[in-house]
Amino acid sequence: MQPWILQPKRENGGKVQALLEGPGRQDADGEKNTSLPVPFSPQDERPAAALLSLRLALGPSLHPHSLSTMVGRTRFACEELRTRPKLHKNTAVNGQSQGSRMTQQQRRTETVGLETDIHTLGYYCCGKFGGAWCRGRLCAPLVYIPGQPGAAGRAAEERSIRTPVQHTTSVTSAKVAVNGVQLHYQQTGEGDHAVLLLPGMLGSGETDFGPQLKSLNKKLFTVVAWDPRGYGHSRPPDRDFPADFFERDAKDAVDLMKALKFKKVSLLGWSDGGITALIAAAKYPSYIHKMVIWGANAYVTDKDSMIYEGIRDVSKWSERTRKPLEALYGYDYFARTCEKWVDGIRQFQHLPDGNICRHLLPQVQCPTLVVHGEKDPLVPRFHANFIHEHVKGSRLHLMPEGKHNLHLRFANEFNKLAEDFLQ
Repeated sequence: MQPWILQPKRENGGKVQALLEGPGRQDADGEKNTSLPVPFSPQDERPAAALLSLRLALGPSLHPHSLSTMVGRTRFACEELRTRPKLHKNTAVNGQSQGSRMTQQQRRTETVGLETDIHTLGYYCCGKFGGAWCRGRLCAPLVYIPGQPGAAGRAAEERSIRTPVQHTTSVTSAKVAVNGVQLHYQQTGEGDHAVLLLPGMLGSGETDFGPQLKSLNKKLFTVVAWDPRGYGHSRPPDRDFPADFFERDAKDAVDLMKALKFKKVSLLGWSDGGITALIAAAKYPSYIHKMVIWGANAYVTDKDSMIYEGIRDVSKWSERTRKPLEALYGYDYFARTCEKWVDGIRQFQHLPDGNICRHLLPQVQCPTLVVHGEKDPLVPRFHANFIHEHVKGSRLHLMPEGKHNLHLRFANEFNKLAEDFLQ
């Protein structure tokens, strides 16, 4: 999408204003304008960008006097704010500026947040911003090109206007209808290689994969983190655990990526997400390119069942682990769903060999990397060994200091390991 460009101009008499030029803005009378003069302060570039973003988002519903008071390092949020993604700190260099790319699907986002301490200003339009309706007046990215006074400044301005804008991507969020439910997902990157991140028990993209959404190579990969039905923002419905809930998740995950028009995907699955990934790879072999799993198990033992009982009461969890999930779900839903999960996962203990998906492992055809933290208190090493032994051609990588959340605790090491394997 063509971005809007904010370019400071010096008029006769030394007065400075910012001229906004872009793909067309529908004003209150229904007319489309391709340029818009905006008040601009040469003493501080950042407030000008902040004021402009608000003016564009709110349009005539915001009184001009309000603009003059919203300056400096200011944080704006939607009334329905759920996360506040950090925007890339890209600044104009040698007359070039970077912006944010947004597809039509990404514009329909729930994730709204903006912190104005950068020159390149991208934001999300969800319909409600700062308590007023923006009505979709501007859903294009905004690029700010700093101006300079005098002849040098005018030359820099001319170079900037002629230079094509380079795009990067920030994390966007949306929902799509899949198998009768609205599945929530986050997406980032612009690479040809699609990668789906599958969270663990009670998890979501925002709680389980922050370092991966932020730091996985965005030029090589398009990264999608989904919330399984009943988890995260894929509610309603409430989460339940029928005997086939892992198979249901695997089908939902594959159908989500197909709905997003990805022809083939790789999977990064953590814990329950690793089990889901194994089932998806076995049942949809032509669709799965590669797979990395960690903290997963293909069956349930008596020892596992005792471990699960130990986490049934969420009030006994560490505050560090509990707080993000409480914030996401509220305590009652969080506690109730955890108890339901324990009952749901223990049902496999009563099947022959405690089977979850061990019978499917020989059907996995894609290159697979099994990662295991040797200090994982929830999933003993024999589970990683079993998966490695029964998935043909798989690799096993041990992290001596890794625990169950090794991809968060050792994010840089894990991300490099995953990137090297996926390439």
